[in-house]
Amino acid sequence: MELRLLFQNLISNAIKFQKPGTCPKVHVSVQESLDYWRFSVKDNGIGIPEKNKQDVFAIFKRLNKRSNYEGTGIGLAHCEKIVHMHGGEIWVDSIENEGSTFYFTILKNLI
Repeated sequence: MELRLLFQNLISNAIKFQKPGTCPKVHVSVQESLDYWRFSVKDNGIGIPEKNKQDVFAIFKRLNKRSNYEGTGIGLAHCEKIVHMHGGEIWVDSIENEGSTFYFTILKNLI
């Protein structure tokens, strides 16, 4: 159930944080290593400024006005908690106005 919530949140964020008038593009992929799975969720959304990349995982930390994008500011904090519960790490690569790619790892022996 937790992994479903993790993917649901990352994919819904990829759709929600779109530039006006842009059709969302979301790509989900996975790579296998010896000990873990490395997933990525890539979008063509609004992106995240470099100075705010670590802030996105802080609980109740919103980077955008509530009037522009609805939400509580707990979604990515919850994603981080789920990933850590499964022995993994989560991080983001992003370019403002071009999109973001969220990466996370999950230990194989926990799935």
